[in-house]
Formats: sequence, C-alpha cells, structure tokens
Amino acid sequence: KKEALARAGFFGATGLSGNLIVLSVLYKGGLLMGSAYMTVGELSSFLMYAFWVGISIGGLSSFYSELMKGLGAGGRLWELIERKPQLPFNEGIILGKDTFRGALEFKDVEFAYPTRPETSIFKDFSLSVPAGSVMALVGP
Repeated sequence: KKEALARAGFFGATGLSGNLIVLSVLYKGGLLMGSAYMTVGELSSFLMYAFWVGISIGGLSSFYSELMKGLGAGGRLWELIERKPQLPFNEGIILGKDTFRGALEFKDVEFAYPTRPETSIFKDFSLSVPAGSVMALVGP
C-alpha cells in the first residue's frame, strides 16, 4: 500500500509538473506571438519538442523506479541464496544401501504442514512397503 501511494504521488507530481510547463510555454509563447517575436509554427515546433522531451523524461523516471525495485528484490534474493542452513546437511554418517534390510511400515500416521496445521495431509495413514520394492505417494 505504501508503494502504491508513493508511486501515485511521484507520477502524479511528474504529470502535474509537465502540464504546468506546457501551460507556461503556451502563455509565454502567446505573449511572444502577440508582440511578433515568434510565429505560430515556431511555437508549435517548440511545444512538440518539449512534449517529446517530457515523454522521454517520464519514461526515464519510470525506468529508474523499476530499476530500483529490481535492485531491492535482487538484494533480497542474494541474501536468501547466501544464507547458511541451520541444520548441517553435510555432516554425520553416510549410510550404505546394505545398512537397511526388511520391510518399512507406517501405522496410524498423522501429518499437517506447520503453516496450515488445521489442514490434515495424513490422518490415520498406514502403509507397508515390502523389502526391495519402490513406492511413491502421489496426490492432487
């Protein structure tokens, strides 16, 4: 919400300043045309050039704000990539294939993710996997 308000304020102020510049150029150009220092064609071409410069500056400011947002997200991404895990995954005993023999059995297992404890994934789940076989659990 704060970002939306900041963006609205920034682009609103940019648009307002652009419109005020065009109005002031029209006013001063009208005075110069009234005193014969400028022609209608010169005023029109100046307004057209000023309009294109204004559009370019607006695009540049939009690019800059998106670039800053990307740099902020990139910094957070690098923090996550360089973060060290709390559990030591490369320590401990490496078990070989022949260490375990026999069947694997689960009885009355209940499981829910910590972020959604009210949604049960397994409830009273039982499973028996015979020795030497491969089993996969697939769900929707």
